[in-house]
Amino acid sequence: MESNAQASSVAWSWRDRAARADAARGREAASNRTKGLIGGAVGLAVAALLYLVFHKPTAAGVVAAIAVVIALTALASPLGAYKTLSRWLDRFAHAVGSAVTWVLMTVLFYVVFLPAGLFLRRKLAITKSADRRLPTYWIATEERERARTPESYRKQF
Repeated sequence: MESNAQASSVAWSWRDRAARADAARGREAASNRTKGLIGGAVGLAVAALLYLVFHKPTAAGVVAAIAVVIALTALASPLGAYKTLSRWLDRFAHAVGSAVTWVLMTVLFYVVFLPAGLFLRRKLAITKSADRRLPTYWIATEERERARTPESYRKQF
């Protein structure tokens, strides 16, 4: 059994690494092309919806133009321009999501939680400090008093 491999290929397989790197770049390019085409198709569907249902031709034209530019960029330069565009759009989406989260959470706090807290504070008579005149805050019930046996302390649950 003869081998055409050189002795150095046992310790250093640079050709295999280069082939794996090329294959990985090819898969990434194909993935970016697919994402770009799907984004373009979704954009064109939104443009059609804007035009046919909402009767907004200007907005539909802008959305369709953006969708076509993104799809063509993904087809022409999937590892260059499309990757950069995708990175910038991801950053923009993250910033918009963070801003919307802060605004919605602030509104939610003042519209839902603050009134509920004020209502429950009044209804439950929650105080901010302990009443020194009371010997304890424990409320004894007859049911607990009857159930209090040495066995109930051993098996609490």
